[in-house]
Amino acid sequence: MSDEATFGIFVRNLIAKDGLGGTNNLTLIDNSGCPVEAKMMREVRTMNKDKKSLESYLEAFTFTGSQLLEIEAEVETCLDKCRPVQCKIITGRSDDEYETVTSYGRRRRSAPVEDMDLAEKGDILTLTMLSKRVSIKSNTEVTKIEMPSKPMNAPFRKSKSLFSSESPAFRVSLDEYGFYCFEPTTLATLSGVTLIFQGFMLAAVLIMATRLKDCPKTVPVL
Repeated sequence: MSDEATFGIFVRNLIAKDGLGGTNNLTLIDNSGCPVEAKMMREVRTMNKDKKSLESYLEAFTFTGSQLLEIEAEVETCLDKCRPVQCKIITGRSDDEYETVTSYGRRRRSAPVEDMDLAEKGDILTLTMLSKRVSIKSNTEVTKIEMPSKPMNAPFRKSKSLFSSESPAFRVSLDEYGFYCFEPTTLATLSGVTLIFQGFMLAAVLIMATRLKDCPKTVPVL
């Protein structure tokens, strides 16, 4: 609404429905104009103290079996600016911690004024039932999770390939910290070669030791 308008508005009895004509409904703003579930919807407030336009924050949700959400509320029009109500709501940090907020919805104290000439600032002039139906859709780009078709190894961050062949068994990378990273198959191959080399070395040592043992000892002749 225009901030230069002669009238102000406030909201009460705001109810969310499933949009399919079912019995599922949830009261978000009660008859006094205060939020019922602060985690789902905050208080109705002016965009700033000098404006008449109202706003509130709603956590998007849907009822089971429906992507439609119908918001229904009683909107009352009053002369100039509406009188707000002080609401005591749970902060969300703990169940016994509350905060007081100002909401532009209050319990109707009298019937709407029929004679505009007798109306005073803040008096209720009209009562209108408004509803809005919206479709809630999930963001597939955000919620989509792609699972790999093959087991994943630890990622190599900012790695540079030193050498590689067509076979992935001989792939080595150097990470950002200067450490060499081997693929599992590469590591297994190197380990096998090392064991074979150590076996040859051990065999050579044993052969040399055996030959030295079999050599005849010479006794010096005086």
